[in-house]
Amino acid sequence: MSFTFLPPGDAFMPTITERFAEAEKIKDRAARWTAQAEIALDTGDMYLVGLVLFKAIQEFGIDAFAEHSGEPLSRLQRLWMPGMLQKKANLPADDAKVYVSHWNDMNRVAFEPADIATLRRQHAVFVESGLVKGELKDDLFARKPYEQAKALK
Repeated sequence: MSFTFLPPGDAFMPTITERFAEAEKIKDRAARWTAQAEIALDTGDMYLVGLVLFKAIQEFGIDAFAEHSGEPLSRLQRLWMPGMLQKKANLPADDAKVYVSHWNDMNRVAFEPADIATLRRQHAVFVESGLVKGELKDDLFARKPYEQAKALK
């Protein structure tokens, strides 16, 4: 391993690349991802943080990775999502942060009767415009899994 000289004094510190290389040697996958996430957080590079956390979360799921890493779930979401939005959605950094700050309020799924009524109205508008053809059948709305999920609360 090589070291980078950091003045003042005789302090040496491994580069980020070297730290990642060392973390890559960790056999336990969850521990390896946690070490790499910590290194990325140390850099302050939000794209790098987003990339590492995204890959870790993709592999383990956000809840499991939050539990293993000891980081609160909400903090992980705030850290990895802006970087991904910057890269994948071409959002400026400030816009990506605002988008993520509203994530829990805007990304909700419900399948209540009022939601189904809204979907029916949308379908009717699309049919009237000629964009969609055909009717919206009742059996399309399988509410049972939604009701079961609601009962878990």
